[in-house]
Amino acid sequence: MHSLDQYYGIRYPYKKLDIIAVPDFEAGAMENTGAITFREIYLLVDEQHSSVAARRSVAEVLAHEIAHMWFGNLVTMKWWDDLWLNEGFATWMVSKPVGDWKPEWKESLQDVQDTSNTLDVDASPATRQIRMQASTPDEINQLFDGIAYGKAAAVLHMVEQYVGPEVFRAGVRRYLEKYAYGNATAEDFWNTLAEVSKKPMDRIMSSFVDQPGVPMISVHSRCSGKKMTVEATQQRFYLQKSLMDSPSTQIWTIPVCFKVGSDKDCRILDQKQQDFEFDRCVRELSADADGSGYYRAQYASDMFRRLPGTTWDASERDRLAGDTWALVRADKQSVGDYLDLIKRMGADRERVVLETELQPLPRIAQHLTEDGEGGSLSALIRELIAPRVKRLGWKPVLNEDDDDRQLRPALISVLGAYGNDPEVIREARKLAEQYLQDRSSVDPSMVSAVLGLAAREGDSALYDGYAQAARTAKSPEEFLNFLYGMVSFSDPQLVRRTLETAVSAEVRSQDSPSVLATLLNNSQTRKQSWAWIKDHWAEVQARFTISSGARVVAATGAFCDAADRRDVQSFFAGHPVEASDRALDKALHTIDACIEFRDQQKPNLATWLRTLAPDGNPKASGGGAPAAPSASEN
Repeated sequence: MHSLDQYYGIRYPYKKLDIIAVPDFEAGAMENTGAITFREIYLLVDEQHSSVAARRSVAEVLAHEIAHMWFGNLVTMKWWDDLWLNEGFATWMVSKPVGDWKPEWKESLQDVQDTSNTLDVDASPATRQIRMQASTPDEINQLFDGIAYGKAAAVLHMVEQYVGPEVFRAGVRRYLEKYAYGNATAEDFWNTLAEVSKKPMDRIMSSFVDQPGVPMISVHSRCSGKKMTVEATQQRFYLQKSLMDSPSTQIWTIPVCFKVGSDKDCRILDQKQQDFEFDRCVRELSADADGSGYYRAQYASDMFRRLPGTTWDASERDRLAGDTWALVRADKQSVGDYLDLIKRMGADRERVVLETELQPLPRIAQHLTEDGEGGSLSALIRELIAPRVKRLGWKPVLNEDDDDRQLRPALISVLGAYGNDPEVIREARKLAEQYLQDRSSVDPSMVSAVLGLAAREGDSALYDGYAQAARTAKSPEEFLNFLYGMVSFSDPQLVRRTLETAVSAEVRSQDSPSVLATLLNNSQTRKQSWAWIKDHWAEVQARFTISSGARVVAATGAFCDAADRRDVQSFFAGHPVEASDRALDKALHTIDACIEFRDQQKPNLATWLRTLAPDGNPKASGGGAPAAPSASEN
């Protein structure tokens, strides 16, 4: 609270603040003035026996809801079309108080990764603009999405970095003071910010708030003596080649912050193509200093091969990995380019950057490998991850930082599930059985990964152990760890039991749609789960609340086949789900994008894998570049 008081320059404006846990609560949390309500999982943790992820989640949700006491309660949007003035601001604000309290969690770097994930959401033709008209309850409910929260927050991060954090804070304070205990619109905010910053904030923000989608900036640099010219071109970005190839007239007013050597230099790109002049020439230019730009950056091929630069910080490296993978999905680069990049970045030590680098590997393994190719990809994954797992071990050491405690389970999960490391699977099974007998035997941050890996090839005896442990769990986190452990079993009989459990009284209505969505997102359980859901639709639908059914609808976007797409579209045409029109539209477009991605990149992966020896390293005769030190090692 003290951190927020200081940032806003306005003390907490109400007489009290009660924090209330609710057993079964669809919304997750709700910012009632002076009395915030939360799901138990977002508030109740056992500090001695909870994971770092659980503690972070509680801190972040608390910070979000308390931020609403200013954004949403002290100043309220005039109508639902400006919902982002509530949710976007509260999301943007989270990293400030949490970062002040726990600097070791590196919340600002997490913001960069979150922006990259939001850019994927916004790269669908089914996306919407931040400010969108809504008149009916159904239309209003659908506004509470990744655009109102994630995109709005990301745009705020971008303009904050452009005008400077202190100037931005002065604009926020002026806005809150001017409209305290009243209503405001988007124009009220950005006009106030323009007044304080003396920058064209009205043009910048209206271009991102009032039109949908993501810009892509293609950059090419050329040098003449000591001068450098950077040619920048913008177009709308989609995660589908067919859409990228279609003409687009959209233009954004984009604050592009270049890193030239170690200097940050921000310019405005407001035309289709512009040239920018710099007084020095560098080989390793970044078109997204601080990683805060709300755009995808594409570098000319000769520039890309030199990246990441030795002066690049973790945020720039994270965005490079995220942008490159997005460009692969749009067929603007090859999957081999991405794999070469993460080999070049192989020595990176930042948890968030490593998570971003490894995030695409499951998709590559599931959609791009043919019989006989999986072994080479698994070998590559082992090459990339096994040394880090060996360094970290399976248990935390004395005084270990929270980054390593979070990184360990992320690496071990990928190494076991997609590196197919038999030793990892065996160790996970052993630890899962120990944990069933003794809840103190496994580090809390490792529990979810251990239970999930052990379940992948688990039998009915292990499943029974999880089910019984879920019934007697002593905390919300422990219950969900066992519940989602059950979701990870792939034996058809056990999958059926999980589906039945998901719609039973054993699982609260707040969790039921998420369990079903997780089963649909799992490639090993997807087909069986979808068939069962259709056959038991009355039971499934009975578990939906006003907007939670959209989670199940959205999860059908995990299919990657034309016949499945037709089936999904046909089923929901006859079985409509409340407040899910946009979720269905997005799911169908996501399937289309996956089909295109698979057809375009599967041959590219096969070609790239042929350059590797069986151990995942480049063959002596040529091919993929060897791993080079990352910026963090220089």
